[in-house]
Amino acid sequence: MLIELLYVSRSRQRFDDLALTELLRVARRNNQSTGITGLLLYDGRGTFIQALEGDDDQVMPLFNLITTDARHDHVHVLGRQRIQQRSFPEWQMGFFPLSPELIAKVEGYSDFMFADSQQQLSQAETSFAFRMLDYFRLKARLERERHAC
Repeated sequence: MLIELLYVSRSRQRFDDLALTELLRVARRNNQSTGITGLLLYDGRGTFIQALEGDDDQVMPLFNLITTDARHDHVHVLGRQRIQQRSFPEWQMGFFPLSPELIAKVEGYSDFMFADSQQQLSQAETSFAFRMLDYFRLKARLERERHAC
């Protein structure tokens, strides 16, 4: 059974570019071997939201492992449901980059945090995970703009 699971968590410390790119590299390698896809977003201030897609017998053990990861806490499931097709055919990660030169070299980096919402929503408008990720992206943008002033 193909499912999507969406959760949010709070990191115990802020991740810098190097830590984020290493997280992306390891997660892509591990998730490709189990057929898990999805999107992980980081707002630059400590909050992660992730959509995991795949077979239930692959996603749930991974999620159980994620809940025990000491790098974050306050892990809350926002939704879990059966899906007919994946919204994210590859595992990717999006975050507010600090150095665009470094990010351009990273395989699996998603520009979702900067993409046009309407364009993106037309691709997967029925996915609960996609709508929540888009909401997170917009809130993170507003927060970032507010603190930039």
